[in-house]
Amino acid sequence: MLKYNNLRFFKNLFLILLIKILFIFFYSANFSNITHDSWEYIELAKSLSYNLTYQIDNLPQMNRAPGYPIFLALFFFIFEEISFVIFGQVLIGTITICLVIDIWEKINQCLISKLNIIFFSSCIYLNYYESVIMTETLYTFLIVSGLWFLVCFNNKSFNFNSLKLTNYIFCAILLSWAVLTRQPVIFSIFNFFLFFFILTFFLNKKIFFKQLKNFFIFGLIFTLIISSWMIRNYITFKDEILKNSNATIIGYKTSIETYNHFYNKNFKNFVHSYPEPFIMIRPYEKPVVAKYIYNNEKKEVEFAFAELKKDVLSNKNINKSTMELFKRISEKRHETDPFLFLKAPITRALKLIFSPRIGSFSRDKVINSSNSEKKNFYLFFLYNFIFIFLFLIGIYKAYKIQKKLNNLNLVVMSFSLIFIISHIVFYSFYSPFTQSRYFIPLFPLLFLYTPNFSVKYFLRKVAN
Repeated sequence: MLKYNNLRFFKNLFLILLIKILFIFFYSANFSNITHDSWEYIELAKSLSYNLTYQIDNLPQMNRAPGYPIFLALFFFIFEEISFVIFGQVLIGTITICLVIDIWEKINQCLISKLNIIFFSSCIYLNYYESVIMTETLYTFLIVSGLWFLVCFNNKSFNFNSLKLTNYIFCAILLSWAVLTRQPVIFSIFNFFLFFFILTFFLNKKIFFKQLKNFFIFGLIFTLIISSWMIRNYITFKDEILKNSNATIIGYKTSIETYNHFYNKNFKNFVHSYPEPFIMIRPYEKPVVAKYIYNNEKKEVEFAFAELKKDVLSNKNINKSTMELFKRISEKRHETDPFLFLKAPITRALKLIFSPRIGSFSRDKVINSSNSEKKNFYLFFLYNFIFIFLFLIGIYKAYKIQKKLNNLNLVVMSFSLIFIISHIVFYSFYSPFTQSRYFIPLFPLLFLYTPNFSVKYFLRKVAN
């Protein structure tokens, strides 16, 4: 049985905060807190805090989901300084690590080592995004806290029968907020709870029927929170949604004209015909016109994008002839390589997992030369590989030691694997753009099965 100690908790908390503060000083000295997406979140947050509206330049918006702007607005009600938001993100980043440690200790039934705490707290990606006005930190916190409230809250030792209504209520609130921060996570949540529902039924039918009311209330709260955003979008954008096939009421596809081509079938097929993820860069200020960075430029590709830019800047619907250009390029690529339909998404998936580089690193003053670019790419690849490798070792050890997984391990492992796999499938096969940062918020799920690094244990092994 684990013995918790308040002094130990505060020592760990101090260590986590110290590491994060050091990273914040480094990132603040070398990188900007604002990216090309940040200004939209800031404008929406100000609109919420000042006028209780969701607008940019007095125009209603649905392209940006409200989860992160609401978080920013909570700060802007009192302070308008970005530094206070960064401080808030560092705090919730610290809470995220504390929750990961608590879940880890309950899974392993032992106290975590200081080396593991340092390892988790020093994740360069999580610390970077805590210093930037972007959704990553809040999104990561909502996923981890949703899991924690499901398996740890009110439970000294987890089992399906011990789950109370409060577990489901808090979990539903946090995970629905995660959807309103990044909409594609709804697929991961649906897949996990479908598995969780079926698992409970097959493990113990009595407990399943006892928990049925809780399942229903979870679904009701989750649906009500998300549907409030969807109803608002339908009321506000009814005409655009009905006439524009690229628009949906959840807002992931958009009715905003400068993004009309995103989900056009021909354009999506064109993007998916490239193994290298396309990078989309939007400017800091309006007009919001995306610039597309792609490798091995060819005249036909350059021409297609030039025509697309004309259509976007004209503020009219995208011409069918422009989309036909992308269709022909895509068809030509698939004719040249019959296995491209598999090779392209698999390559994107591997790059998503193993090389989520921080974009600013390659454009800021830290990196200057192309040789340095290559060196950094391999360093980041190695860094990510270590996390993936340790996670797989942890999964293997959990199976080997327990043989039959206990309920807690079964739920946490399935949550981690379903979220990771669902993210990879969505962003590699479905999403029109695969940005490597989409995998970064899942790093804490990798921490949950990282083996314990104990110096004393290592020295004892060496001595023996």
